[in-house]
Amino acid sequence: MNDTNGMASQNHPDMTQLPPAREAVIDQAHRMHQEVSHERDLLRREVADLRTDIAALKKREEILDELFNTMESKLETMQLARDQAISDRAVYETLFVAANALFRAFQIPSAPLVRDREQAEVAHLREQEATINEQIRQAQESDYDQARRHDAAQYEGRRSGGVDDMAGSPHRYNRGPGG
Repeated sequence: MNDTNGMASQNHPDMTQLPPAREAVIDQAHRMHQEVSHERDLLRREVADLRTDIAALKKREEILDELFNTMESKLETMQLARDQAISDRAVYETLFVAANALFRAFQIPSAPLVRDREQAEVAHLREQEATINEQIRQAQESDYDQARRHDAAQYEGRRSGGVDDMAGSPHRYNRGPGG
């Protein structure tokens, strides 16, 4: 509008002023530009948030894929264990059928030889067994101590000139003639 030497503004001072309609258009264009810029900034933030969400979902997908693969592997392992157990059961069943045939061939009764007992009765019997074993151990120790004392007494008797009782019972003292 102005030329390079500034003469147009001096010759035509009203040219720097725009009519109000044009200023309204410029204001509206400037406001529209600001609104579009603001909307663009909001959309950029939304895109950034969505990219963050996508990254998180991809990570979650990887974790779920890994979990799925782990579970699938465990399932295959358990199926193999189940198949092995079924195979083992067939072997044991064959073994039991053969054992049953042998029992019938040798006329062994099919009733159990040992009957099941109540848990308390079994515990009581075990306590009695432990008590009896302890009494037996104490009696054996007592007999051993008595035999040691007897042997020591015989040894003392021989050392002091007493009669040797090698042919007699180890539990009898030799008191000499008539004794």
